[in-house]
Amino acid sequence: RQGHLRAFELAKEAKAAKHKRVVESTERATTLFYPMCLIRLEDFMELGELIPHEEAIRRGILLFVDSFDSANRQIPADAHVVFVSHQWLGWSKPDPDRVHYQCSVAAVRELAVQQELELGQMYVWVDYLAVPQANKHTQASAVDSLTGYVALSDSFLVVAPETTHVDSQARCDYCTYLSRGWCRLEQFARFTASGSYDRIYRTIGLGHVEPVPFKDNTVCDGLLVQEGMFSCCQQNHPFGEDKCDKYRCVDTQLGLYHLLRKKAMRSGIMNHTLLQFVADHRDRIFPKAYFGDLVKILEGQPVDDAGNLLNAVALPACTIISQDAAASTEVGSPFFGGGSAASPVRAIAGFLKLAPEQVVGAAVCAGSPRAPQDEHGDDDGDAEKRGDSFLNADPTGVTASGILLGSEAEMV
Repeated sequence: RQGHLRAFELAKEAKAAKHKRVVESTERATTLFYPMCLIRLEDFMELGELIPHEEAIRRGILLFVDSFDSANRQIPADAHVVFVSHQWLGWSKPDPDRVHYQCSVAAVRELAVQQELELGQMYVWVDYLAVPQANKHTQASAVDSLTGYVALSDSFLVVAPETTHVDSQARCDYCTYLSRGWCRLEQFARFTASGSYDRIYRTIGLGHVEPVPFKDNTVCDGLLVQEGMFSCCQQNHPFGEDKCDKYRCVDTQLGLYHLLRKKAMRSGIMNHTLLQFVADHRDRIFPKAYFGDLVKILEGQPVDDAGNLLNAVALPACTIISQDAAASTEVGSPFFGGGSAASPVRAIAGFLKLAPEQVVGAAVCAGSPRAPQDEHGDDDGDAEKRGDSFLNADPTGVTASGILLGSEAEMV
């Protein structure tokens, strides 16, 4: 009997640990666990090569952004932040022959010209300078903050000129960039954070820049992170297969999926495309070998429009549309720019690939009073905060204040 009780307790602890992990993963999309580290383009141009994060700190050339809340204070108001995404050209060093460095400098300079900005306004985020290299614990914290870094950036630049990997001697170009696991995770973060293709560029040659010519397969392949190539896999996991980088991506992907589902309650063709692809390719995007049942646990949690997981009793006081209403309302949703506020539940159920009876209820504030806006359209008279469109965007004017999914949720 004691054996059965112990097994029950262990199972209960394991379930609680998974739930805790899922809850914490949803915070990754809106939290900086390690500061965002930027470098002024003018300082970047003087480096001559990519240098490690620790050396950049020693030289005092990094701008540290501690959180979303402090971004407006710490990043100059007229700054334009460029997130540089690239594949490494060596096992231990990202750019041994300075190919990507030279291409990045030229590309960011051209972006400044295209957008009629001064070089002094340009700031760069690039992994080797911005992510700790010596301490694996702080490095992991920076990786967990990836979505936040992307969200706080104005442009996303893919640096992928034709060149050769110095160790494997393999060809490296835009096609191989799209196949890399870490690059795919960065794309996943950009697609989800921005909700559009805007300001996503790639290099042509050694510095010319053009908007990325996206097709649905290009976008959707970027979600197949675990099918991407990782250096640790190419080197036959010298530190053990359980240390594979594919496992390190899981929690960030869970947080991105949570954000994507939240945004699906609002308008946006991009989000529709991504979520539809997720529904059609769940087993490939979230392979059980790495995710287990974490995705199922996440999908069973109630969420609110702020992106937080809720208990059913935490719903705010708004118009409550019951499960019976969900089964009787017509298709048509204010979340997608049309329909009435009386019919969101069925629309949400259909969009999230759920049966209406699985949507226990939704609290909808239609046309709810908002704070007076100033002439710039801001609620409090302040300038728009960096990252606001990522954290608080509500393009329809209808706020989904609580969506309860799963049979265990209860209406209040």
